[in-house]
Amino acid sequence: MKRSNLRLEFSLPASFSPVNLSVELGKSGHSSDERRASVKLSYFYDTFDWRLFKKNLLLVDQRDGCYLYRYDNGRPLAFQASKADGKMKFLGDFSDGPLRELLTPIIEMRVLLPLLALSTKSHPWEARNRDDKIVLRWQVQELDLRRSPTMDGVPAALFAGFPARGRAGHQAPPNPNPDPDPDLDSMIVAQQDELPAETARLRLLTLDQVTGYRKPWREARDYLRAQGLSPTANVAGLLYGWAGYQPGSYSQKLNISLKPHWSAQQAMLTILRHQYQVMHLNEAGIIADLDTEFLHDYRVALRRSRAALTQLKGVLSATEVKLFRGRLATLARMSNRLRDLDVYLLKKEEYRQMLPILLQSGLEPLFTMLELDRRRELRKLVGKMKGSDYRKIMAQWREFISDDAPLRAPSDPPSIEGSDRGVKEGVLPKTKALEPVMLLAEKTIARSCARLLKNGRAIGPDSPDQALHELRLDCKKIRYLFEFFSDLFPSPAISPLIAQTRKLQENLGTFNDLYVQQGALRKFLAESTGENELEKEPEKLVAMTAAIGGLISLLHRKQRQVRRQFTKIFKNFDACEYRRRFCPEK
Repeated sequence: MKRSNLRLEFSLPASFSPVNLSVELGKSGHSSDERRASVKLSYFYDTFDWRLFKKNLLLVDQRDGCYLYRYDNGRPLAFQASKADGKMKFLGDFSDGPLRELLTPIIEMRVLLPLLALSTKSHPWEARNRDDKIVLRWQVQELDLRRSPTMDGVPAALFAGFPARGRAGHQAPPNPNPDPDPDLDSMIVAQQDELPAETARLRLLTLDQVTGYRKPWREARDYLRAQGLSPTANVAGLLYGWAGYQPGSYSQKLNISLKPHWSAQQAMLTILRHQYQVMHLNEAGIIADLDTEFLHDYRVALRRSRAALTQLKGVLSATEVKLFRGRLATLARMSNRLRDLDVYLLKKEEYRQMLPILLQSGLEPLFTMLELDRRRELRKLVGKMKGSDYRKIMAQWREFISDDAPLRAPSDPPSIEGSDRGVKEGVLPKTKALEPVMLLAEKTIARSCARLLKNGRAIGPDSPDQALHELRLDCKKIRYLFEFFSDLFPSPAISPLIAQTRKLQENLGTFNDLYVQQGALRKFLAESTGENELEKEPEKLVAMTAAIGGLISLLHRKQRQVRRQFTKIFKNFDACEYRRRFCPEK
């Protein structure tokens, strides 16, 4: 008979024997037989930021091929036979087919990491009635889990996610006291110390209902519950937890929840500590060059940190803020060029598709040069990140945001602070650091929103491109403020405004990217035409010049389209009724 979709899985204690279930079913006149056992080896894959897990998906590589399961019910969604080279890191390593189609919009450019090795010995059982009909199937699985000590040279412990108190693999309850911890790195080290031994053993019992025989399945379920066993809804989460991971815990997004009664300093330090953790956890992936998103997430956290120091004035010591703004700017400059190159290389296929087929081959010299340039920039960045100057900056920054001292009012004397674009703020009182964060959020958002409106309304058809570039910076600042403080406001009040701000930032960001890309292509073309190597191959030089020229023309046309769209998008932001809640007209 065919199996139905009714399946339950139970985690078994060492004392439980499957014979007990067989005896219990025998009371209802059912005989049970153990079938031949089997053993299989599986490898679980996911991205650093748990993209598959967050979509209820589990990617498993086994001897016959690669399976994509729904982890909540164990049903396979797609399969791909094993490739000869066994390579499975990026989307390009998968053959065209259903599996690749399902993975593409989820993992995108991220690398797949082998998080778990799992050896499973399965002991299947069948229960039959007096007519010798199969009425129930169950199996006991003996699982040996192992997490690799390294993954492509990166410590596996870094992939557990954010540090948590308590037993490995289990999220600790939120700390009601938001006071800073003495040392953020010690939290990460402590978590690694909590990891289980290299191999952990687990037993599962799976009940599968046979179509037409619901009663035996219910009897077995009720018996197991009477023994104190509870069904496990998320087996993948259970396995990852046993291996010491915190699945789904890492996110580049600002996953913090500020409280309205917190002081401005408590809130600001919470924000900065979260960003430090994101930076710290991505360092290993950058150095190992696993994928480009490690650097992206690192830089976003760095920008958020700098934005907090710049916009939330009077909350921390002005002397220290000035010092660390300069140091964090130094860290940002270290990776500027590498990130630009990553963006260009990620657009390789998009650029090719923009051009006619006859011109596409002319782009190859461009991307060959970009890849060589990227290798050089990566070596320079890795050297700096491993150097003493970088470690010193990070250690001092960690110490500053972890110390209890900032929770007192700043010791710097009050000073006249001039905000951007000449809006006078006046004297900042010492007590601003200790005022409720809600007051700080409302004042800062209103000031930033007013500046954005003023400069946006001044842009007309004849305004230079630089005006839109500066407005993009204004928009980015208020977007960061919304990220910092959105939890303090009712979602119906702030979500529509965040959505309008996001559309405006995307428009301005696209406009700026297209402008920068054209400039970079023109610079490359000017520098390349003087290269001796290309002069020896005039046909290649002509093809490249034609391709880059065509690409610049198409990018310019697209940039003009984006600029025309700006007027409508900004008007929608300006007219948003929810905007008046945060930036009332004077």
